[in-house]
Amino acid sequence: MKRLIITLLVYAVFYVKAQDCSNSLYKAEIAFEQGRIQEAIDILEPCSKKQGNTEKSLESAKLLALAYLAKNNQEKAGYYAKEMLQIFPRYKEFPNNDPPELTELLTAYIAAAKLHVGGYFSSGITNVNLVNSYSALRVPQAYYQTPYFNAGGFLEFPVNRHFTVCVNAGASGTTVTHYMKSDYEWDKTYTNQLRFTGFGAGLNYKLLFGESGILTFGPIVNYHRISTANMQVLTQNGFTATREIVAQDGLPFLNKSQLAVGCRLGVEKNLTRGRVGVMLKYTSFLNLINNPDQRYSDMDFVFESAYILDDVKLGFWGISLQYSLPVLYKIENATQLIN
Repeated sequence: MKRLIITLLVYAVFYVKAQDCSNSLYKAEIAFEQGRIQEAIDILEPCSKKQGNTEKSLESAKLLALAYLAKNNQEKAGYYAKEMLQIFPRYKEFPNNDPPELTELLTAYIAAAKLHVGGYFSSGITNVNLVNSYSALRVPQAYYQTPYFNAGGFLEFPVNRHFTVCVNAGASGTTVTHYMKSDYEWDKTYTNQLRFTGFGAGLNYKLLFGESGILTFGPIVNYHRISTANMQVLTQNGFTATREIVAQDGLPFLNKSQLAVGCRLGVEKNLTRGRVGVMLKYTSFLNLINNPDQRYSDMDFVFESAYILDDVKLGFWGISLQYSLPVLYKIENATQLIN
């Protein structure tokens, strides 16, 4: 029993000594500066994953890369050069005093972002495309262009050097404004306020230009769900100089599920931290805003407002501002995916 206890104590001492990495970086730096390259490797390599913070982990990988370069072991030096970029993907973007051989080694690798997470805000014009008119009043009329907004977040995944897939989710809003003017000195303005939630996906083709510019274009597909809606009818009578307002919430005759397709074209710029972009977007709705089977579902509203909803489809033109951050990286050879 005594022999067993002594043996366990000896193993425990060696285990604790082997696991003592608190000063391994400092000891390895001294050994390296004194030319004891293999000793520096032996001290630091078992502890390279146990440094406790990013700065020490980076310095450990850097010292091991230099040590293996000194021993002319390109394979191991390359391994720790990639470890440096894995720990700090933007390492090469900042000035440093690295030896030329390490700088040259690092140029063989890039930290390619495998996922960008971002947000966007879009604003623009809504076009109303009249398919069929069912207006109860046969008078001169028109649909106005109105503003719209769209905001949300997105995830972008590189597929290869030029293509990425982007998925998004967000909320948007617009109005459909229908104006009618009578020869009898009255006019009516029907304002249909719509709010959407939805999601979508797109395929982006990217071309690099300059040092940090990216030209982006590609198709997009979106699904929208009308979350809230209301109609306001404003009647202005020129004879009596009066105004009448009729409002209706819910609008059961709307087609709440909307599928849209479109495209976007824009430029992006890689910043020191993240990426910013400006996009031109066009989206065309494939479905009618109203549900033809429910056109007369609320006859009280039809008679009170003198309005029957036309068959219309929407289209959005707009400018989008976006910003994203890379959150996942993969270290690639410089001749592979550049992102």
